[in-house]
Amino acid sequence: MAELLARAKVNLCLHVGATRPDGLHDIFSLAVFPMTGDRLAAGPADDLTLTIDGPFAGALAGLAPGSNLVLRAARLLAGEPGGAGKGAELRLTKNLPPASGIGGGTADAAAAMVLLRDLWGLRTSDQRLMALSFLIGADGPLCLAPHLFGKRGGGLFSAIATGAGEHVRAGPLMPPFWMLLVNPGQGVSTAAIFRLFDADAPAGPTDRMAFRPAYASLQDLGATLALTRNDLSAPAISLCPAIRDVLSFLERQPGCGFSRMSGSGATCFGLFNSQQAALKAGNAARGRGWWAESAAAVSAEAGPVA
Repeated sequence: MAELLARAKVNLCLHVGATRPDGLHDIFSLAVFPMTGDRLAAGPADDLTLTIDGPFAGALAGLAPGSNLVLRAARLLAGEPGGAGKGAELRLTKNLPPASGIGGGTADAAAAMVLLRDLWGLRTSDQRLMALSFLIGADGPLCLAPHLFGKRGGGLFSAIATGAGEHVRAGPLMPPFWMLLVNPGQGVSTAAIFRLFDADAPAGPTDRMAFRPAYASLQDLGATLALTRNDLSAPAISLCPAIRDVLSFLERQPGCGFSRMSGSGATCFGLFNSQQAALKAGNAARGRGWWAESAAAVSAEAGPVA
């Protein structure tokens, strides 16, 4: 079976603008993809099946088959030329907490599209794959980015999303760093957070940020990120006050050069210069009963691994 890491999607910034006629919000986001996430494997089969294991498999146990994003992605791809009647044996190892602002199910769906396009020998273009992933979720194209854009010049990969998330391009090259993801163990509703965001004040045009082509150090990157924000932090904290506790914890950790909430939460991240500092902070976070995962941020994978 071919296997792919469905990398966590971490929004280093997230600017949210006005609601569009289609009901979605205009956004501007810079994201990175650390070496942690769910794992998806795909092999040949007559029928389309999915088995789920891993520490967060139980969170998906009650979903109807039509609600599972991996199977939705597979069925969308089966509707492409040459996909009719295709089957696959899919196996998902669920390592990331659900409803946590770091891609999760959408990243799993994106990985499924990449694996099945190869397994089924489809000629579906990258551009078409992006469009299909947007039907799964607004962050679908962003979750696809590390699989499609590949490696760039020895630097660390990032991506920028605009529109409602349907437009994605390669972002600045990143300095080496370690990332610590921390979740207080509470899922939050993205829809509820956007409702609170809309109720606070009508949003104007989305603020966009001009990034350098590359950043040589975490200090330089942090200085630029300090000029950005996550517009969903305040409504998320109002629904889940534990997010404030996580952010306060990260800010106090030795070696943490920058911290913020990712996406609509509740997962927060810290950027560290050293693996040792990130691992030590991760142990401290788990000691508080939180989910925590330390991972390197490295260049993007170019495709499935054997």
